[in-house]
Amino acid sequence: MNRQDLKRRSSNSLREHYLPLVISFIILSLLGLSCYFIGAIISDQPLSWILGLILFGLLSMGFIQIAIKTARNEKTSFKDFFSRTDLFFKALGISIVYYIMGITFVLLETVAVTSLSVFTSYQTDLNFLLSSFMIVIGIALSLAIPLFFIILLICFSQTYFILYDNNDMHIVEIFKKSTDMIEGHKNDYILLVLSFFGWFVLGIFTFGILYLWLVPYMLVTLANFYDKIKK
Repeated sequence: MNRQDLKRRSSNSLREHYLPLVISFIILSLLGLSCYFIGAIISDQPLSWILGLILFGLLSMGFIQIAIKTARNEKTSFKDFFSRTDLFFKALGISIVYYIMGITFVLLETVAVTSLSVFTSYQTDLNFLLSSFMIVIGIALSLAIPLFFIILLICFSQTYFILYDNNDMHIVEIFKKSTDMIEGHKNDYILLVLSFFGWFVLGIFTFGILYLWLVPYMLVTLANFYDKIKK
């Protein structure tokens, strides 16, 4: 798969449809920050997470719709950002799955790292072979857990795009279809995402201003990738 071709097509499409995407991105970002600050002010972070999930469920598919229409060179406008609230429950369901995956990853990785620390601290009190074996197991788990969840995220990477094209599809079927679609294209997806890494690092030094261009550009490129493997 030609990454440069995907990016070139995305760049050309953005020339005419950039404004709706960047305005939508700014609104989503401001709403996310607002949820965070509300949680910080009232000292209730779980509430801010719930509010964030609800808002993202309401507006995420509108954002995806603009990106896909831009990738397909279809007519789009800022009104599209608010036009897919009908998919709220399914978008919310997908977001909750990602949220649970994130919590599970943090818990498992914390246990693995803590166990490794304990094994290392008490290795002198244990049999050398046993302590060495436990340390190796701890290191292996600490590395395997992030790798497993990265692969899982790659398998589920097409879910929002699939939901846009298949409004009646059940959430379980959406995740299964995403896994089937990405089969044989995992390396292409990884290399495509990594090709934006340098831009994300550079964006830090622009105080985030660069992301106003980068996030829409990357999202449209991923939409083009979806259309490519969908065929």
